[in-house]
Amino acid sequence: MNRPAGLKQQPAAYERALALHRAGKLEEAAQAYRKILEKNHTSIAALNNLGLIEKAKGNYDEALKLYDRALLYKPDYIDGMVNKGNLLQIRGKHVDSIPLLEKAVSLNPKHLNAKITLGWGYIMCNQNVAAAKTLEEACALDPSSNTAWQNLATAYYRQGLVDKSIAAGKESLKRLGGNTSHSNLIFTLHFSPHFYMQEIYDLALDWEKKYARPLMPPKASWPQKVGGSDKRLRVGFISADFRKHPVSYFFASMLEARKPDDNWDPIL
Repeated sequence: MNRPAGLKQQPAAYERALALHRAGKLEEAAQAYRKILEKNHTSIAALNNLGLIEKAKGNYDEALKLYDRALLYKPDYIDGMVNKGNLLQIRGKHVDSIPLLEKAVSLNPKHLNAKITLGWGYIMCNQNVAAAKTLEEACALDPSSNTAWQNLATAYYRQGLVDKSIAAGKESLKRLGGNTSHSNLIFTLHFSPHFYMQEIYDLALDWEKKYARPLMPPKASWPQKVGGSDKRLRVGFISADFRKHPVSYFFASMLEARKPDDNWDPIL
């Protein structure tokens, strides 16, 4: 929702609408943008930002119409191209997004979001060499971009460049990090020919502390014998990752460590 570069300064009404938008008051901002469009139906900024609001609300068809209107009035509007490209990707139309985003990058090779969004489109279309090149350029433009490093790690991994993927993943973790960067790095380390066992373990413990532990319910103490009898406690585990996945590898070792005389049985 930035003020579009190269466009004339918007009137006070737009500034008020933008302030509402930035404050998270989306309904009020949307009404303000619509009032602007009633007086000036070619306001590129109002069309674009109203499209962002409709996208945030999940109204993808309406958002797409607004982006298309903005691009109709200004075909070289880069922010509009990037926002439309991103929306196409959200809808799974990655192939359709690429020509639009390539045009945006050609118009402004230093547009960070254009490069990141194009790089992700390449990844989703299995054009991983092009993705890596584009995302390397994005990381050079802004070395602090967590998303650029995270996506670059994915592009490397899909080419089998495991060590490069690990290096990019670590760069991502140094920045904003987050659950995705953290878990992806743990996953990729499993495929390293060097197999960083201690590092995997330390990262997994750190992930548990940051993301899993806050979601855990209070601990409960269980008796060795249930209901005063010799019945064994049955413990159920549910996961979508009981397959060829790091979660399974971690979990298998826990089951292997269970002693025969332990008073509980696992159910998966």
